Amino acid sequence: MTPDHPGNQLKAIPPAADTLSEGARQEWQTLAPIIFQLKTGRPADLRILELLCEILADIRSIEAAVRSEGYTVTSSGGPKPHPALRSLESNRRQAQTLMEKFNLMPNGREASNWH
Repeated sequence: MTPDHPGNQLKAIPPAADTLSEGARQEWQTLAPIIFQLKTGRPADLRILELLCEILADIRSIEAAVRSEGYTVTSSGGPKPHPALRSLESNRRQAQTLMEKFNLMPNGREASNWH
């Protein structure tokens, strides 16, 4: 069977794994139905979707911390970027890469003629 064979597609939206954080479960509730509708998820992709959901939940947490604590921190050498900004940037890149794999980015949907 080829990867695009209908037998490789998800038959139903699976529930979020018990191992996911609460934030990742919320992301799952948002993304899993979209991926199911787009038919871009396969059973073998579920672990990757879990990872994407955890990364997106981490992004939300980091953004909240930076908003609360400020974009800069004071050190002996003066103000410096908040240390969490580096993690935020890295997580956003990882999320974008994984979202592209599920055709969740506009350019991916255009390339696959999805409307």
